Amino acid sequence: MNRVTGGIGVVLTLLVGVLIAGNFADLNFQELRQLSQEPRFIKALGFSLLTSGGATLGAFVLGVPAALWLSRSRHRGARICAIVLELPLVIPPLIIGVLLLQLANQALLQNVFRLVFTLQGALLAQFFVALPLLIKAAEGAFRLIPAEYEHIAMSMGASPVRAFLDTTWRLAWP
Repeated sequence: MNRVTGGIGVVLTLLVGVLIAGNFADLNFQELRQLSQEPRFIKALGFSLLTSGGATLGAFVLGVPAALWLSRSRHRGARICAIVLELPLVIPPLIIGVLLLQLANQALLQNVFRLVFTLQGALLAQFFVALPLLIKAAEGAFRLIPAEYEHIAMSMGASPVRAFLDTTWRLAWP
């Protein structure tokens, strides 16, 4: 069984590697160097790094507590929330973008703030794609750590936040 799964893993890794390498086959380093000196390219690269970093940070700040709650809660409402939060995983990112554009083009929303073709709009779109990925990964990691570890730490005098950081967070981080 291990040989079969290992073989499948190697074949898939090679397939993805060939796809990535194929994109670099026609790369002209001279043109790339010239492009990297263009102010518009530098501005676009900075915009991309800023929005992806901001979306990742936002997903982390809001997604980790949500994942902890989902991993520990046994309420029906938590399961419904989990389903809704995982919907962007099965909806293609293009469709999510179209849905966000339709929402942002509502007259009521446009009177409050403008999202289309703005930094905030790009952050929001990337956030909606990144959030369910982070929640799913963090929820799986938190489920592996028994809640009793935090209870033991609190019985020894740690605050709930300290107990979480010293036990669950440290064990789930890898």
